[in-house]
Amino acid sequence: MWHPVAFADDLDDQPMAVRLLDEAIAIARIDGDVVAFKDLCIHRGTALSLGTVVDGGLQCAYHGWTFDSTGACVRIPSRPEGSIPRKAKVQSYAVQESIGLVWVCLEPPAEFPMPSYRPWDDASFRTVRIPLYDWKSSAARRVENFVDFSHFPFVHAGVLGDPNKPEIPDHPVRRDAHTISFDLGVEEIPNELKGDDGVMASANSDVAAKQFEKAGGGSERAFMQYLEG
Repeated sequence: MWHPVAFADDLDDQPMAVRLLDEAIAIARIDGDVVAFKDLCIHRGTALSLGTVVDGGLQCAYHGWTFDSTGACVRIPSRPEGSIPRKAKVQSYAVQESIGLVWVCLEPPAEFPMPSYRPWDDASFRTVRIPLYDWKSSAARRVENFVDFSHFPFVHAGVLGDPNKPEIPDHPVRRDAHTISFDLGVEEIPNELKGDDGVMASANSDVAAKQFEKAGGGSERAFMQYLEG
């Protein structure tokens, strides 16, 4: 199963510590590609996320052991002329960058393909980024909340909905082998929290609900996009 672990633009030229299903992971960009390692140097157990990306590898902060994009150790500074043991390799995970997020799969092959979001490359949409937070709930309950637009006028009055306009228009639901998705336009009150400039906005949600239901739990990261006009 693919899980989002970070916003892609938060991952710069240095490693980042993330946690997925209680697994400590270090993600980094090596030679332009995103890598994901168990956040534990196999030498003395230091967190690799404390290290530095140098010369096409991730260098441990403790003794400078450097690992390439496959997780193999390629440099031991204290023994520059010595051979490197074959077991000097950190555990790596499947990782991809898609729709503005870094995704990790702990046990490939993934049961479902990478989730897609059709409007991501549509210039008429803008992305409203919200802070990351954890939900003490199952993944299915998280998705249920995200696709439930009828609570917006009451729980999120003045931000995502208007109690005086609680109606939800009919909308078709699409299904394929592994995804349930829909397009829904609802009128929202302009709000500076979303960066609105005074025009009414229409919210659009396209959710791979069935994929998240199969996940069975965990903390999911979510974002929304808004179509201006």
